[in-house]
Amino acid sequence: MKAYRAKHITPLLAGDPHLMQLWKEAAGENKIVAFQKDGENWVGVKDTALVALLEARGLKGEPWNG
Repeated sequence: MKAYRAKHITPLLAGDPHLMQLWKEAAGENKIVAFQKDGENWVGVKDTALVALLEARGLKGEPWNG
């Protein structure tokens, strides 16, 4: 599982309809968790396939235990 700053996720989702659809499906399966850390908005991703897609698009998440 990885955590990403929301401000880095949003532009990717807005620019990629396929990624947005996968994100919505993962959210519907409770594999996406929003939280705050040090005053910033973050999202935790529990879906390993989605983590792989995000990292393939250049986002390096931080380890997260949910």
